[in-house]
Amino acid sequence: MKQLWFKGFSYKGHPQKLLEQISKQVQQHNLSQWVPSLRIERGATPRKLFYFFLAIESSELGQVPPEVQMNLLGEPSCKNIFFKSPVPGSKGFRYDEIKTMTGTDYDIHEYTSSLVYQLDPPLLDDDPFSMPDYPPSSTLTKASSQPYEHLLYWLSTLGNGHWQSFQKICESLLLSEPKRILRRLKLLGHLETSADGKQWSISPSALVKVFSSTEDHQEFVWCGQRVPNLLERLKQHVEVKEIEQVNAPRCIRFRTTSADQLPVALLQSSIVDAGEASYRLATILSDLSTWQQTLKELPGIIPSRYHWQCFDGTKFIECLSPDQTGLYQFSPRETKVRCLPRAVFYDQTQQRYLTGDWYGLRYLALQHHHSSGIIANYEPATARLAIPWSHRFPELYERALVLASGQLPTRQDQWLIYAQIQSTLARLLLNKLQLSCEGLSNYV
Repeated sequence: MKQLWFKGFSYKGHPQKLLEQISKQVQQHNLSQWVPSLRIERGATPRKLFYFFLAIESSELGQVPPEVQMNLLGEPSCKNIFFKSPVPGSKGFRYDEIKTMTGTDYDIHEYTSSLVYQLDPPLLDDDPFSMPDYPPSSTLTKASSQPYEHLLYWLSTLGNGHWQSFQKICESLLLSEPKRILRRLKLLGHLETSADGKQWSISPSALVKVFSSTEDHQEFVWCGQRVPNLLERLKQHVEVKEIEQVNAPRCIRFRTTSADQLPVALLQSSIVDAGEASYRLATILSDLSTWQQTLKELPGIIPSRYHWQCFDGTKFIECLSPDQTGLYQFSPRETKVRCLPRAVFYDQTQQRYLTGDWYGLRYLALQHHHSSGIIANYEPATARLAIPWSHRFPELYERALVLASGQLPTRQDQWLIYAQIQSTLARLLLNKLQLSCEGLSNYV
């Protein structure tokens, strides 16, 4: 396994000329895979002695790749000028040993801007799964259901498409935050996406059974494709209630007073009976550790080619590269295309970079750093489950909660409140996600 270390030298001259000349050698001999960057002592000025550190990737600290030794360190035109004074008494340095004496992160970016990197094209694609948690939900404009109703009917007419078409439709309807909209529609059971998030398709029209507070009634919500005039036909057979939602289509709820009403309604329409989809989904979902193993691995990452930020539980902070299990954001050091940071969960034990739902990756990181002490709250009298807003569930697990009522959670201070959650469903999901809970009797 390769590791990044630094070989130090002292030099008296102009820092910018040093960068330009070394950069030319790196480009000329195609050495960027071994020499990704260069760090210069903070406050370095021309005509004064300063230190600089050449970043080197090799199998062990102090081992210079033959290509670098032959074409850069041993190249006469450079050796006599820049590399004739190595720092004595050390084969090499780790980042922690030099970070206090080298420039700030901004300066490092400027100093290394002349080095060339060959980036993997897939990492430059707009990633529908990448959804940084800003701006905070409390600052987002709360829109009525009407424009989202138009969106759902538009998507229902098209049937399927690619991610860019979804973005353009949202733009046409003046709806911002398309990635968040996509996630909300998936939580509500209205559409699905391909594994890579680049394709979407509308879900078939379905009635999903939800928890009813009275035994003499059955209640259902409409998920999936919205068909013109179908709602009017269903109203002839069952009681219908339309519930406004914030930044989402209306929740259309059906209420029947007898077991015979629903089959009659279904025969008169193209809608299918999906049953208790919420509990069935929760039953087949794996526990957290098994779910982590199913996440897609992002191969071919060379850490030194990217700027990295590590999630410390509340915010992202600058770091050299992933060195422990957790959530990270990274972006190319060198690109002419503007790229938003991409999120990845680094599994240090297996040395894998995992991608997936942003909230799911964050949940993994928080559970890894805070394995105990995070508590949900359940209120049996109202069948409501409160989850800390910072611990929003991975998408499929949250969908099981949303489908229990057909409604998105409401935000109350730092909590997400899910309605119509039976204790059996809450207990099942909380056990699988290793989350403690107050208010559930016999919670395991």
